[in-house]
Amino acid sequence: MQRHRSWIVMVALTLVVTACSPPTASTRPSPSTGASGAAPSGGASGPATTACEASTTPPAADGTMAAEQVLRLPLGDEPESLDPTLVSSLRAVEIMRQLHYPLVYFDEELNTVPGLAESWDISLDGTEITFHLRDANYSNGEPIVAGDFVYSWRRLVDPRVAADYAYVMEDLAGASALLELDPEAPPPDAEIDALLEDLGVSAPDDKTFVVRLAQPASYFISVATLWVTVPLQQAWIEQEGATESGNYVASGPFNLETWDHNSRIVLVRNPEWFGEPAKLERIEFTLMEDEQAALNAYMAGELDMVGVPSTDIARICADPALKGEMLETATAGFEYYGFNLNDPDGVFARSPHLRRAFAMAVDKQTLVDTVRQGAATVAGSAVPPGIPGHQPDLGLPYDPARAQQELQEGLAEIGLSDPSELDITVGYNTSPLHEQTVDFLTEQWRTNLGVEVQSEGLEAVAYSERRREDPFDINRASWTQDYPHPNNFLGDVFGTGNSFTGYSNEEFDAFMSEAAAETELEAQVPIYQQAQELLVEDSPVIFLYWYGGYTLVKPHVQGLILTSTDEDPGMMFFNSVSIGEH
Repeated sequence: MQRHRSWIVMVALTLVVTACSPPTASTRPSPSTGASGAAPSGGASGPATTACEASTTPPAADGTMAAEQVLRLPLGDEPESLDPTLVSSLRAVEIMRQLHYPLVYFDEELNTVPGLAESWDISLDGTEITFHLRDANYSNGEPIVAGDFVYSWRRLVDPRVAADYAYVMEDLAGASALLELDPEAPPPDAEIDALLEDLGVSAPDDKTFVVRLAQPASYFISVATLWVTVPLQQAWIEQEGATESGNYVASGPFNLETWDHNSRIVLVRNPEWFGEPAKLERIEFTLMEDEQAALNAYMAGELDMVGVPSTDIARICADPALKGEMLETATAGFEYYGFNLNDPDGVFARSPHLRRAFAMAVDKQTLVDTVRQGAATVAGSAVPPGIPGHQPDLGLPYDPARAQQELQEGLAEIGLSDPSELDITVGYNTSPLHEQTVDFLTEQWRTNLGVEVQSEGLEAVAYSERRREDPFDINRASWTQDYPHPNNFLGDVFGTGNSFTGYSNEEFDAFMSEAAAETELEAQVPIYQQAQELLVEDSPVIFLYWYGGYTLVKPHVQGLILTSTDEDPGMMFFNSVSIGEH
């Protein structure tokens, strides 16, 4: 999402603000301006030097069950919405994963498995998917029918709704005509309604939902796992106050009991859910942006899990009691700094050598060990560990001597003779972590290249607007997973028209199309890897690290199932969590 997914609750150290930021003119969300996780200084993945030897395994179940099955968590600030069509921030996505259920879902290994669809058929040419729905009800007891998916998917691409995640539907037949419309100046309603009627979704009967694609897109089954694709009852979502306390209609294992704005959100077990009933009776989210306040609440026994701020990692690791409650986690996503290639006369647009010089001048492992306190893994490329197509040995190495060689070739390419003639500014959205990172980067470039790079920090919204409209020479960004498929880290981020950097390579785009036409993942992966190798060679960005972090978890929290899609550890399967006696 932009994921990716831009994707956060108080997980690990610093929070990803959004799964993705607002969409660009190309209809895709631009990479997130939030913060998160990293890889070895050589650019390839490898074990980072961590601040402490924390467990990577959740607390073991002791077989007991507390009288009250309540999980208490922090959530950061107020979600922008609880309407699944409109949600894009990771804090809200975590709520959506409890309240709603899609056609297909994941198992613990992130394999795609049946959800509200008990099976599906794909046509021989790969352009039609027929989903066969299981018997399932909403929390109000009414049946979930195929027409609810037709309504929901049309609503997602309706420019009058202006959903951030409308872009995920671009492979649908008829979607491009809707996605190209300007939400700020939409055509008459009749014209939009006619386009919606032509969208590639239909319901021949209540149990059959048919999807027609404009071209083969083998990853689209993974797209159908997203929260924005869940069924919606039109009568419910269009009523006033639909998402407020007492009005909510859910299709997932939990339902909304309370939304006290800017205070707390309480979910309760949904007795109508088709699956095995959730073990938890309630999940109580406390809205608190201050990560130190959340840590203090955990220490006071008021929360059951909390992300560990980077400033507290060493202290907690030195505490014998608390160290035993530390859980080391990883999230599928990466932190990166992108070069501005939009202006053909810009220095980075004119010289791949210059881009490679700046990338190879950064000691990523030291960045991870110091600024991130080991809560990340050095990244050399886009596809992170745990995702098909990950290439652990791929990446530009930290090599100051080679960086100098690339610099000299780059200067010659653009007609300069001395590094002092370069006038470069790096931009970022202000936060302590980002400020420390930029200080580290600018010092690396000064020391290893002899280039004095200026820096400018802006508040998050202002920075997003600046990066979209008039990017700095180098710009901070991040990407977190929307769905666990290599396309989400390659095509969705770096395909032509998808990146704020202006990166465009016809060969890369051709690899994306070729992989999408393959029906089997085993055939897709080598193609995605060729694309990733090309991306690394082109160096439109500096990959810094894949995300990781530390979370304190009370020993009585049992049954956590960790995946790389988690914002809070275990959030994809909170229905399996229970609370032991304590």
